[in-house]
This record gives sequence, C-alpha cells and structure tokens, in this order.
Amino acid sequence: LLDSILNSNVIGVAPISIVDSLISLFLASLFGWLIARIYKFSSESIYGGRQVASSIIPLSLTVCLIITVVKSSLALSLGLVGALSIVRFRTPIKDPEDLVYLFLALVNGLGFGANQNLYTSLGISFILLFLSSRSFLRSRKKLSLRHSEDYTLNIESSSQNEVNISEIIDLLASVCLKVSVLRYEKS
Repeated sequence: LLDSILNSNVIGVAPISIVDSLISLFLASLFGWLIARIYKFSSESIYGGRQVASSIIPLSLTVCLIITVVKSSLALSLGLVGALSIVRFRTPIKDPEDLVYLFLALVNGLGFGANQNLYTSLGISFILLFLSSRSFLRSRKKLSLRHSEDYTLNIESSSQNEVNISEIIDLLASVCLKVSVLRYEKS
C-alpha cells in the first residue's frame, strides 16, 4: 500500500523507491554519527563544541530527506529554492573548523539523498581520514612542545568603566610567552 502511494503517477514526479530511501537514510545517519564523533574528538574549536556535534546527525538526515523528495521533481526543487531564500540564519559560525564539519554534514545528506552512496561514502571517508590524521599530527606536535600550554581566558565586566584591553594584554605578557586575542566584544 505504501509503495503504491509513493509510486502513484503525479505529473512530473518520478517514483521514489522506499528501499533506496531507507538505505540512504541509514547511511546518512551512520556517516553523520562518524562525522560527529570525529568532530568531538579532534576539533579544537573553542566556540561550537556540543552544539555543533549534536546538530550534525539531524542536519544530515534532514538534508538527505529533502533531497530524496526533491530530486524527482523540477517543480519541487524550485519550490525548495524559493522557500530557502526566505530563511534567515541569525547565529554566525565563529570558528572555520565548525563550518568545515557542518558543510561535511550537508555533503553527507546531499550525497546520500541523491543515492550516490558509493561516491559519498568514499569521499566522506577520505575527508574524515584526512581530518583525523591532521588532528593526530597536531596532538603529537603539541606533545613535543612540553613547555607550551594553551589557555583560554574570558573576561566579562558589568561595570560602567571601560575595560582596557591593552592593559590586560600587557599584564598577561609579563607572565606568558605568547598572548593572542581571539575576540574582543563590546556591547
């Protein structure tokens, strides 16, 4: 019954194979899980953390489902473009590494949603292998620099007096080998 509903002849819409769709959703969730795990263990992002890792699987599955439905019809794909053109994302991605993993989740959903299972599996596996090896080499390099440790310092002030960033840098530079400011925000 479900197969007959999905394969009913609607003008301009090709039939959807339920088995292929389930396989694609399974592979998208499996690779989404792998992407999330590798992000969690190899990312050095100081901003995203759990929020990015927890959104990778749902993002992959959502994109996979959308592409599975839309790939069979030009009218549906144009409607999707119109609907997405009004979406406004308010949260900026602050770390480029977070963006890499989110794009990888999008590629995961796009590839498996388009039933390009072999190419998507190979491509994502290669990229994940690259990201893991880069993380491994980075951690080995940090182990060789025994005297160097990275710390993150967040300073918040609720007073009316302005915080003087140059005084803070000078104070930290007197006790640290290297000081770098990642972000200065004033509101």
